[in-house]
Amino acid sequence: MNKRFPFILLTFLLLIACGRKKPLNIDGQARINILVADTTGTFPVDPVLGYAPIPNIKVLIQSIEYDYLESKETDKYGLAIFDDLFASEYKVIASRNVGKGAYELNMSATKDVEVYQRRTAVDTLYCSVAKMSGLVINEIYYAGPVNNAYYFYDQFVELYNRTNTTLYLDGIIVSRASQTINPNIEINDYVETLYCFQFPGKPLGKQYPIQPGQFVVIAQDAFDHSKVIANAVDLSNADWEFYDGYGGDWDNFDVPNVNNIRPDKTVDFMINLVHNAVVISDGTEYTVTDNYVRIPLSTILDGVEYSKSASRSKEMTTRVDAGFAGVGLAKYSGQSTQRIEPGYDSNNSTLDFILLDHPTPGRQ
Repeated sequence: MNKRFPFILLTFLLLIACGRKKPLNIDGQARINILVADTTGTFPVDPVLGYAPIPNIKVLIQSIEYDYLESKETDKYGLAIFDDLFASEYKVIASRNVGKGAYELNMSATKDVEVYQRRTAVDTLYCSVAKMSGLVINEIYYAGPVNNAYYFYDQFVELYNRTNTTLYLDGIIVSRASQTINPNIEINDYVETLYCFQFPGKPLGKQYPIQPGQFVVIAQDAFDHSKVIANAVDLSNADWEFYDGYGGDWDNFDVPNVNNIRPDKTVDFMINLVHNAVVISDGTEYTVTDNYVRIPLSTILDGVEYSKSASRSKEMTTRVDAGFAGVGLAKYSGQSTQRIEPGYDSNNSTLDFILLDHPTPGRQ
């Protein structure tokens, strides 16, 4: 890359910043100028600019201190300008899909940027590239129904085939990520998981198809939970059921099992009601440690990290998910979080997911 690039960028952005009329508000007079550049070779280097701009990539800023969210697309220079901001620290996320079908890639980057009142913060995001999976997590219901009995056993994970070809579930592992903040999160080539449940069949096998556009619901327990809590979810018709054969888990014999592969974790597939992540991988490789199962990034098909608060620290690498689903979703609210469109995936759950007042297993 041209060594003059940082100086050129700074000069370019400061010149753009000049001459704009100041907001009249007492507060809200800060600005963030974000330039998004490619260093992977996906976009060409502009010989005049001295860098490879990424145009039309969505840039989202989210205040870590306040309830504020805004998004814009970059211009032909790869530049997005956010005006009239409150002084705050912002999480800045860029994401765009390029290519189609088996060649679809996601370009993404994230960074925390702090801006002071009546100041302009100037920063650059350098995007990395990840291949997109055809099988994605489409909905996660984890909060539990409205109740005072601490009942949340109607949790489920919904998968979706977003391609136009038949995929297979054989040997795929569904994991709950470990709830730890690892300082090497963006360096390690794996994700640490706490619970691991696996579909039957040999990884990459072809016994258990999922058709194009098909939804698959995996219930914590395939049971009509409204018999226990009136407004809980009826999962008696779930496609699959998480089953822990090591701890005496209840089993619906009419629903096939996704089985626990860790004898030392004798509990059902329960996920945290406030902040956690769910990961699906192809099952071809994993390593069991004393506390966790390490899933190589190369085998991960999709991952979704969710959090009630956008200010929480990331527990999963941005290479799997650059944002948070479920922001604002309270436990025991009966709400769920789902992709804005079936299969829509920019590798950033802040952009990809919305809140639902009620869960919709199987895309009801």
